[in-house]
Amino acid sequence: MKINHSQKLVQRVREHLDKNHMKYMFDEDADCFHFPIYAAFSSFFFTMFSLHMEDDCILLDAEFPLIIDPPHRAPVKAFISDLNSTMKNGCFHLNSMSGRLLFHIYIDCVERIPTDAVLSRALTYACAMMDLHCKDLLRLLTDASEPKKPAQAPTPKAHPAAEDEYAALLRQ
Repeated sequence: MKINHSQKLVQRVREHLDKNHMKYMFDEDADCFHFPIYAAFSSFFFTMFSLHMEDDCILLDAEFPLIIDPPHRAPVKAFISDLNSTMKNGCFHLNSMSGRLLFHIYIDCVERIPTDAVLSRALTYACAMMDLHCKDLLRLLTDASEPKKPAQAPTPKAHPAAEDEYAALLRQ
């Protein structure tokens, strides 16, 4: 049986935002909080956030502050597709019709209410991903050249003796 946690989640998020002195708007019809996070250290001065309350989760959206024009949507989609394949927590999504670029995070609330630490981590991670990748995204919007592939961690080299043992196993 599914328990409706949305009102408890609304109260929990409201407490978290109030505790951190954040100014927000709450859309009662959509059970959704909207608020900016200001970050002077960021490439953008602020990022707009939405927290959508569902029965068993919170969906966090951080919005890229520019609308992607139609000619730039295909290269941005290709870039974020490669980028999303390397991410563990969250993903970028480009709405092909509106040109809005969002970073999504799913916060599981099945049989639990998120703590301040969980909410803070999700918001911090979304800010970090927007800031980390915004320069490449801006480059795509201003440059006709091919986008760079997202940076990946280097693959560790196997020890030569281990490679020989692996080759021997394949020959058997």
